[in-house]
Amino acid sequence: MARERKIFLRISILLVLIAYVLYAGNHVQSGTHYIQKWTVEIEKADSSERAESGWIPFIVKDHFGYISPDGSEVFRDAIQGRVALLPQAFCNYDKLGNNLVIRDPVQNYMYPVDVLGYPIVRDNLFFIISADMTGVTACSAEGEFLFDRRFTSLISSIDCSGGIVSIGLLKGRTEIFDTEGNSIASLEASGSRIDAVYGTAVASNGKMIAVTHGLDPQYVSLFRKLADQYVQLKRFSLNDERRSQVLMAFSEDNTQLLVETAAGVELIGTAEPFVRSSIPLEGLLIDYEFPALGEPIYILSSDGTNGTLGIYRRDGTLYNQERFDGEAAWLYRTDGSLFLGVNNTLTRIGIGRDS
Repeated sequence: MARERKIFLRISILLVLIAYVLYAGNHVQSGTHYIQKWTVEIEKADSSERAESGWIPFIVKDHFGYISPDGSEVFRDAIQGRVALLPQAFCNYDKLGNNLVIRDPVQNYMYPVDVLGYPIVRDNLFFIISADMTGVTACSAEGEFLFDRRFTSLISSIDCSGGIVSIGLLKGRTEIFDTEGNSIASLEASGSRIDAVYGTAVASNGKMIAVTHGLDPQYVSLFRKLADQYVQLKRFSLNDERRSQVLMAFSEDNTQLLVETAAGVELIGTAEPFVRSSIPLEGLLIDYEFPALGEPIYILSSDGTNGTLGIYRRDGTLYNQERFDGEAAWLYRTDGSLFLGVNNTLTRIGIGRDS
């Protein structure tokens, strides 16, 4: 208990500092303030057999589930191997088992998935990657089969948004489909000593696709849909090459692109003059929230022992950051709140603005 109190006392101090700096900032709506609503130790919370509509999804160190907005009740389960979590359904992958089941915790429905592999979520869909990493099956949140695709190369990354699915392959191509599995385009990654794809992202409207590819040098290529084709709009060289999977995301308004690098994160504008800025991180990127312009960027990282919550302007300038003892696991944003998972505790931070 003393450890958790210490962690969240530090969070309270951070919130005061954030409120001051955000109020003084000139790139964020003035009068923004942050208030700690509650902190819950998930293992000790009152447990419910089912979630209710409107409960918030969460992941902490050993558990996942859904929590009531006031923090009074929680539907929880133990993380068995890997969990794919949506606001309305989840798939808890047991690496020792063979059968995948998508579960709706509100209706208490279960949808068996007749494929082997491990699940991830993208844009309210489940993507189940085969054990050999060369195939993927897509399912809806209700367990409805959408499509299945197999490749002659390892899958390195998947993203989906705006009805478009982008699948990066280690052989150096990015295959583009619609959510029914119809092939739309095949994007080639070239120009490096090693032409492999390490990450991909799709804009919320499906009209832009970004790909991190290659080593020596490593590039980010930005493609825009013109007529019925995706045409390369710009290619950027990265100084801090990452030799494993790269997390990428467009902002909610598609004006910026976030790219994980070996040194932290790079922000890239998606239109002329393609402004770039770097955010150094101590450790690995764990989670982020990347809202539209006028809002800060929230980044959760970890050095393996301690977690760090950083809040940044859209030009990459740091507002404030705070380190926490323990494992950083989850960052989730709703219209009026941030939910932060550290160790096995979950904190709700209210976001308000003066009228």
